[in-house]
Amino acid sequence: MHMQSPELLLKDLNRALLELNAASVVLNDQELARELRDVTRRLVLAEVLSGTWIVAVGGPQGAGKTTLMLSMYGLEECGAEWLNPNEGRGERLPVLILEDDSCISPRGALRELGPLDHTKQRFGVVERDVEVGEFQSATRNANTNAVLPVLYVPRTYFKHPGQAFLLLPGYEQEDRDNSAWQQLMRQALVGAAGCIIVTDETRLAGQRETEILRDMLANDLPGTCPLVVISKTESLAANVERLSELRTRAGDVFQIPSGEVDRRVHCVGSSDPSFKAQWLPRLRQELNDMAIGGTDSRQVQLSRLQGVLEKRLGSVLNLAASRSRLHFGPSGGEDGGAVEVVTCVLKAFDEAKNDLEERYKDAMMRMVASHRDKAWESLESILIRKYEGVMPKLGGLIQTTSEKHQRLVSDTESAWPKPHQVLESFVTETATLTHKKLGAPKDLQAPEDTGVFKRLGYLGSDGTITAWGRPTNDDIRNIQVMLGSPSAEADLPALATKELESTVRLLPALALEYARLASLMPVLVGVDSKSLTSLPVTDVNAALQSVKQQFQQATDISKSILRGVAMVMAVDVGVDGKIDSLPALIAALTGGANAAAASAGTGAATTIGTTTTATAAAGASVAGAVVGIIAVGYLAHSALQEVRRHDAQVRSVAQQMLASISDHHLVHFMSHFNQLMKELRQHLRQRLERRYRLDEQLMTQDRLAKALADVAGGRRDLLEQLALSGRSLSVMSESRA
Repeated sequence: MHMQSPELLLKDLNRALLELNAASVVLNDQELARELRDVTRRLVLAEVLSGTWIVAVGGPQGAGKTTLMLSMYGLEECGAEWLNPNEGRGERLPVLILEDDSCISPRGALRELGPLDHTKQRFGVVERDVEVGEFQSATRNANTNAVLPVLYVPRTYFKHPGQAFLLLPGYEQEDRDNSAWQQLMRQALVGAAGCIIVTDETRLAGQRETEILRDMLANDLPGTCPLVVISKTESLAANVERLSELRTRAGDVFQIPSGEVDRRVHCVGSSDPSFKAQWLPRLRQELNDMAIGGTDSRQVQLSRLQGVLEKRLGSVLNLAASRSRLHFGPSGGEDGGAVEVVTCVLKAFDEAKNDLEERYKDAMMRMVASHRDKAWESLESILIRKYEGVMPKLGGLIQTTSEKHQRLVSDTESAWPKPHQVLESFVTETATLTHKKLGAPKDLQAPEDTGVFKRLGYLGSDGTITAWGRPTNDDIRNIQVMLGSPSAEADLPALATKELESTVRLLPALALEYARLASLMPVLVGVDSKSLTSLPVTDVNAALQSVKQQFQQATDISKSILRGVAMVMAVDVGVDGKIDSLPALIAALTGGANAAAASAGTGAATTIGTTTTATAAAGASVAGAVVGIIAVGYLAHSALQEVRRHDAQVRSVAQQMLASISDHHLVHFMSHFNQLMKELRQHLRQRLERRYRLDEQLMTQDRLAKALADVAGGRRDLLEQLALSGRSLSVMSESRA
């Protein structure tokens, strides 16, 4: 299965890339920092473009792009300080102009690389409001951490909250000096859903300037229908013949059919209010009816993204790996081999995780493809009955709130399976993965309407306990050694068994089994079983009471598979050794007298009515990652809000909508699987480091190595999907379309 919107994978790749930016600081390498920052900017911008309906405003330096934006939003007198028009080289970063219902006057913000919390261990793109001076400085690339300046303005043109203008730096012929920001600008230009090209009378007349404009058209705007704005023409307001000549000249340069020149080429000017009153309503109307980019520009967009991944990011990864080897050198020292033990444990975990991830990915692709095919069968009959022959086309790019569009959104969403059906299929598809790893009986095929423990295979159809091969008693002992709370070390086994590596390789499967259990009993992680959205804190305690009895009746089962799952859940500990997972569940699983010991060993309460239980699903934790997997309540709806339309035909738009839902589900399940494994690995590493009392060097080295591996994996996955998208952009075969 291939994705129609492989850009959705950028979110996870960028998350890993931001972590690599933070982890590589220890190398103190300015060249690497600069290269990482440049490629991060490009990929973060690509993510912004994939999640926002951008109308790019481009053109040569000094052509009047900034003045046009000021005029369109009436900011010539109040607000012009945010965007300074200039005739020379000015901005080097694009500026996102975002309309906001709550905005009365312009305000500036910066999206920049920075820590996500006070620990400064997690980095990402954060947004903060800034004053005019800092905003302008960032647009000129003086702030090395700035990714994207954002100017918030009152809502004026766009009806959809996910639409915006992107004011681009001046278009120049690329050379060594301007390569970094020109490539960034070109990526934004080709990735936009619509485009306004700004020029002026002088540039239309000059040979060199005309070549630049034609280069832009040929290389960055293939197959598009941009609006062309000729600026600074207010002095010609009364000269109708000259204005017509300018429009004709622009039509020749941009290869616009003669019958479309009057509609697509606009002469504008800002200093004459009466002239502005003539051109602004026409431009507003054309923006509203702006043509939607076709598959040619889409192919160029994906091709450019592929080039960034293959060349720039590949080169940066090689540089980072090389500098890391030089910095850390060979391992060794006076730790008695503890570093080698931890390294071997983490290596075994990573190998098991990678193996499970490949199988999990295949399972999720099968699941999503099956849902998509069934949904298309249902939706196709609706299209024939309600749309085709009556309204074969939808409106323009910006018309996303029309009755026709909203009705199609609703019909597409209703064709997709309900959230609980998606989770049922998740449980079924992942059963083959965990059952094999954990040695479940081969004939476990329980219908969906049976009890939770029968569906999971913990009980047979006759209610008897099924015998799973893992975890064994040795496995339980090893998990206690590796993951037991530091506050209870005196009560933990002193030594692991000889099967330690085998147990380590079991952990990813146990974590996935935890997700399967929570999928059938969402309340265990604070998720409502009907809506599959997070429960309010006040409702969690009452909801847990409804399932407590089931676990109290399952103490015999807990001696095997459930006990292992519970211990993986108990990994969810803080620095102080206190547990943030589900103490009530752990108490029930360990049963009776052991509950007190479990509580003491984890620092957790044993009562369902505690605050600890109510916050179990909060934060970046193992439990929180499981919540992410099963909280699919609004996934289909949110996916439809981000559809990037490349056609106006109803059938084509419906296919894009269905593809968006499909892609979002695949990315959702893969992303949260990776987050679950990341949190589990981090807890494992931290606990081992405490046990062996290692210094921070191993943590630092492992963090960098893991970040490199995550970026490399994300790059590989996205390149794979881009290669598939290069062969076919439609999720449906031509025969079915």
